Amino acid sequence: MSIKNLISFLSIINIIKTTLPPIPEIRKEIISSSLDFQNYYSFISNGAKLERIKTTLKIKYNPEGEERENSIILQAKNLSPYQFFSSYNITLPQKEGNYEIKAVSINLKEGNYQKIGNTLAFSFKLNNNEKIEINYSYKYTNNKLHKLYRLENINLPPGNEGYIKISTSDEFYCLGSMNNTFKKSGDNYIFDGKVENGLNDYIHLSYKAGKWKSKIKTSFIKSSEQKIVYAKIIAPKYYKGGNNNINKYNIKHNGKLTEKEKNEFLYENIDEAYFELETEFSNIVTKKWENPMEKNPKSTSTKLTDTKVKEIIKEDKSSDPEYIKIGKWVKKNMKYDINYLGKKMSIDEILTSLRGVCEHYTLLYNALLNSINIESIYVSGFGFNGENEFNIEKNRHAWTMAKINNKWIPLDSTWNLFYGELPSSHVVQAFNDSSTQYSYSGNGKYFSNTTLDFLGFDSNYNTNTSHWFRNLIISIFVLAVIASIAYFVFWKFCKAKESDVDNYYNTNNNYDFSAGNPFNKFRN
Repeated sequence: MSIKNLISFLSIINIIKTTLPPIPEIRKEIISSSLDFQNYYSFISNGAKLERIKTTLKIKYNPEGEERENSIILQAKNLSPYQFFSSYNITLPQKEGNYEIKAVSINLKEGNYQKIGNTLAFSFKLNNNEKIEINYSYKYTNNKLHKLYRLENINLPPGNEGYIKISTSDEFYCLGSMNNTFKKSGDNYIFDGKVENGLNDYIHLSYKAGKWKSKIKTSFIKSSEQKIVYAKIIAPKYYKGGNNNINKYNIKHNGKLTEKEKNEFLYENIDEAYFELETEFSNIVTKKWENPMEKNPKSTSTKLTDTKVKEIIKEDKSSDPEYIKIGKWVKKNMKYDINYLGKKMSIDEILTSLRGVCEHYTLLYNALLNSINIESIYVSGFGFNGENEFNIEKNRHAWTMAKINNKWIPLDSTWNLFYGELPSSHVVQAFNDSSTQYSYSGNGKYFSNTTLDFLGFDSNYNTNTSHWFRNLIISIFVLAVIASIAYFVFWKFCKAKESDVDNYYNTNNNYDFSAGNPFNKFRN
């Protein structure tokens, strides 16, 4: 391979790396144990083992890392009367960041342990058939974690009972688990059951709302002494719709606005025709997606996709809905190839080659959905994969919006996201066509430029509706209690019966009926 070819190959690998979302390392705990003897003359019985009976994990994710509470129940098996286990080691995931051990206990008492690097070494004495419970908690922080889109691996060894509870801090959000292992329960995701073949799944996490600033400029500049005789620019309604919340929307132009609904501008006999849009907005993970205009073109299927989709659904034995089965098939079978960037292909060509970039993933997925009568459209924008928080404009992206159960939801077959919600790494620019439509006559040059700057995280949006509903119920309950107490006090001390007043008045006890007395108002 020549030096020139090698450089080209490395450049392609680097582009692919910055286009696809990163897959994290598998977070496996490396476990070892020590078998000691009470008598030097005893022998090691065959099959001696320290078996994990139950594992309980409580994980709370936040933008800077996580907090974990772990509980492990172990049982010694197949030991001779002269043998016992004396230690159990757990190695925390080897990755950049800082671990802070918060607490350790053995059988609910302060535990004897050592921390050597990322390894926790627990010391104890455990005879045959005895059980021991080890509890430990830690805080992990890493200021380089990707906050807009994060993928965390969770696993358990086979053959034991497992309980895992996943929660997040207020500003963070869990979209769900890739393999649907965890079920949503209120604000949490839960797994509770027997781990027959082990558990290995990925959790998608995201900051609830990101703040952005975009500037789009489209212009025609004369290329000779002749002015631009006529020009027309029609700009899509950028960043309107999807899960965006527009904070600022400012249009500058030197033409004539003819159709406001279409963003259509006309220009005549000028040196330069320009249209400039400045937008500031927040994209909110859980905000309900606005429906696209019904006149937008929908995807179309072919005979080839009609045949293929039947095979996909028949071969997938999972309990996933059909639209997810199809999406996972596209993700698994398509090969991401940067050489196909900008290449126009028919649906049948994509299905035959099974190669392409996000555009081709989306077109194929939409066509397969159409084959089972699910409406879908092409969505364009940006996909921030976390390589560089401030270099997002290089990562153009496309995904799907589909009508499922009479509701339009976003789906991404390139990034394996089928929750009906997308992380705040996905910024919707426009439905279907993200390019400006234009026409002109005369000598001129056309220019168009788009920048999208990441301003930070928007903590003003508490988008969790269950939090809102829960807080409303709590507020109503508290107000009801306060009202009840006030009502009781009023009737007990301030609303006495008139007969009670008369009894006081007719006594010879010289009772004071001054203005301050609560019964004074009844005297007359």
